[in-house]
Amino acid sequence: MKELNRPDFYRSVFNRNRLDKYYTEPWVTDIVAPEIKRTLGEANRIWEPTGGGCHMADALCKHGFDLMVTDMDPKDFTEEWAGWGNESIDFLKDDILEDYEVDAIVFNPPYALQASKFIKRALHLMAQHDSVKMVAALVRSGFKHGKSRNDIFRDCPEYACEVVIQGRPRWDEWWTGVKIKNGGMHDYSWHVWKKGYNSLPVQRFGARPKGKINYIDYDVWR
Repeated sequence: MKELNRPDFYRSVFNRNRLDKYYTEPWVTDIVAPEIKRTLGEANRIWEPTGGGCHMADALCKHGFDLMVTDMDPKDFTEEWAGWGNESIDFLKDDILEDYEVDAIVFNPPYALQASKFIKRALHLMAQHDSVKMVAALVRSGFKHGKSRNDIFRDCPEYACEVVIQGRPRWDEWWTGVKIKNGGMHDYSWHVWKKGYNSLPVQRFGARPKGKINYIDYDVWR
């Protein structure tokens, strides 16, 4: 058997998009909506700080939430969200919650070396601002296995819930029509932190809808 070069074996072999722009299939966002409503109720404002192409914002809007959407590079914001895309907002540096109140921060952080920083930043903002009651981040299910992340999982009393996604999201193919050659096959979960939570984390499950998904059904502007 050929000996595997371990570093290359575990490294993704496809070229990653600039700024890790992989947009979230709407059904993946649908899965976390019940947990948001369970925590906050129906009508609350959510900040999505990695807006990308506004697909997550569209899906959350469909569930009745009010959205504030920003991005470091908002060039892909749709016309309907253009009002939020007039300015580059660096989530790791810019605190716009001095001017806007939100109830939750919900996002799909850029994965490569950045996800921990984005989650820690969101938790810091939740601690600093009374209005923020919840943080929800979409990351690979194995993300919590790293010992270097104990401070946001094992040792964090406000870590409240993992929502396991049953079904693997696609990233480029669903919205560009171009299949990623040698694209990674990974399981994903929503991880949720709640202000004042001090109990054992719970685990919930949400499944991909059966059959072919009509993405036009998710467009709240039609």
